[in-house]
Amino acid sequence: MKRTIINKILIVLLAFFTFPFATIIGYGFWDVQAYSQSETVTSGSWTFYYVNYDFSVDTLTTIQADGALSTSFSRWTTDNGSLESTSKSAAVYFPYTTTDYIVTSTATLSATYTAYGISFETVLSSNISKDNGYSLRFDPSRNDGSIYVLERTNGRDRSTIWQVTSSSSSALPSYSSNPTWWTSEHTISIEVSSLTSTTKQAIISIDGTQIGSFTFSAMSGTTYYAGLYAPNSNLSASSFSVALNQ
Repeated sequence: MKRTIINKILIVLLAFFTFPFATIIGYGFWDVQAYSQSETVTSGSWTFYYVNYDFSVDTLTTIQADGALSTSFSRWTTDNGSLESTSKSAAVYFPYTTTDYIVTSTATLSATYTAYGISFETVLSSNISKDNGYSLRFDPSRNDGSIYVLERTNGRDRSTIWQVTSSSSSALPSYSSNPTWWTSEHTISIEVSSLTSTTKQAIISIDGTQIGSFTFSAMSGTTYYAGLYAPNSNLSASSFSVALNQ
């Protein structure tokens, strides 16, 4: 939910009535700008969020009003304080309009016999089920625990373009040795930046630890989508965001 807040003018007025001469001479004349709730200050610079949801307060009604799309919203619920899949093949997509971005998802997989996905660089047509783009998968059942990225074409999984496994990264324990880790909450981020007009780089991190990077072909379009995919009713997400990669 986005609410407009006027910040800087209040600071200027307070400073003017407290130190009027210093305000004019020392501070200068500030421009008046409107900032939405989805913008935050980090280390003195602005971080702009195209999507920024905390599902303990943001509901299905909220995300639909903001332009989210789904193959069927009946397959999702926010009644329990998180975005939960309630049926198989549940997918939800959030729009953004930048070529360089950071997708961040904090979620829990409640069952280990299947995976869940984070869509990014996705382009949708009028038939939402025919998505084209990429999907990162968190999968305890593949190679005794792995995170990998698939290319998606016309709603189908295609080739694996990147993969890290429990045997290749110390950040991922094997499922056989630590199954509880795979059903615990984790934050995964996908940091995307343009290399050329047709090629991009993605850096993948989990719980703040970088686990790999790869290059991929950029999708063409003006509006892209990122989102979540649950093959079964086994996914619970507490937050999801898409931020401008500055």
